[in-house]
Amino acid sequence: LKVDNTRELYLTPDEIPRLLDACPVHMKGIVKCAMFTGLRVSDILKLKWSHIRDDQIYVSDTGGAKYNIPVSQPLEELFEQIKESRKHINGNVVDLRGNPIERSGEKSEYIFTYNGKPIGYIRTAFRSACERAGLVYGRDDPNGVTFHTLRHTYGTYLARQGTHMRTIQELM
Repeated sequence: LKVDNTRELYLTPDEIPRLLDACPVHMKGIVKCAMFTGLRVSDILKLKWSHIRDDQIYVSDTGGAKYNIPVSQPLEELFEQIKESRKHINGNVVDLRGNPIERSGEKSEYIFTYNGKPIGYIRTAFRSACERAGLVYGRDDPNGVTFHTLRHTYGTYLARQGTHMRTIQELM
């Protein structure tokens, strides 16, 4: 028997701030980036500063085809916040005795990092954030949220703003 396993889930306007408030600091930018761009988590975690040029993000899809996404004002502000936060890293880190460890500003080529290294895995942190936000997590529940739900959220809100379906298809 054929099973209808399509999901039409997206985050509502009241769920978005709840999820963001429940995210650890290093995850908030990743979640915001997903909602501002519709990118897959694998593409977001691989994003480098060199991928942003002329108010566009240049990425490759899962098949290797290259495309670009415009950098919106909220996304530009997010990137500026990330750059600014990396300038003020000194004095925030201490050794086991409580002595400050001097580190010059983080100079990673990756946009989303944790302790100066690119983030490679976020499923556990995202699941915990969903649970803290009171959202059901996982594919096993018809209303379960996964990171891919953020991609659906992006597309849904573009459609609600009247964006032509072909444009949404090209952006995603």
